[in-house]
Amino acid sequence: MGAVSVSITGVGLASAQGRAADITGAAPLTAAVAWPRGAGDAGPLRVHRPARAIDRALTGGARFAALAHAALDECLAGATLPPSTPLFVATCNGAADAWDPESWRASFDLARALEGTPWAGRTWTPTR
Repeated sequence: MGAVSVSITGVGLASAQGRAADITGAAPLTAAVAWPRGAGDAGPLRVHRPARAIDRALTGGARFAALAHAALDECLAGATLPPSTPLFVATCNGAADAWDPESWRASFDLARALEGTPWAGRTWTPTR
């Protein structure tokens, strides 16, 4: 296999620390808040830092989609790219909104997160 030339033309980020521009500008972290507890949650109180730039009430697939779109908005900065443009997406927990194994297994399906983008319908979802 020959060498592959890759050129990164943009970076988008949606996180608790903000967007890529916030991080390079040394913006402070979002304050930690209590993790929403479900009816069956037990054990110590967990905290997290909510992602910026999206509605904090969103959960699951809707949250994952909002984060993906916020990152793409920053990355593209209004440009329109052809669907053939490679897109690399990374996430820690995807759409998981519960601690159960099935929630985590199904959480990395990018189809919903990329609806309405040039990459809709062109996703690969890892399997076990």
